[in-house]
Amino acid sequence: MQTDDLINFSEAARLLKVTRTTIYAMIQRGELHPFGIADRRYLFKEEIEGLIDEKYSNRGENTLGEASS
Repeated sequence: MQTDDLINFSEAARLLKVTRTTIYAMIQRGELHPFGIADRRYLFKEEIEGLIDEKYSNRGENTLGEASS
């Protein structure tokens, strides 16, 4: 693992277009998995990129998961 594989909570919020409060809520719900180094916590960039990919791949679906026409 390299340090450029990790991002801080503010950067994750910016990439996901949410607030830092939302990032903390996602951690509480188990949707994100922080990694600690010394007294700081980070998120894996790959995990955030996966959420972004998931968000854009689901754009053609309605709330029931069916393809929209």
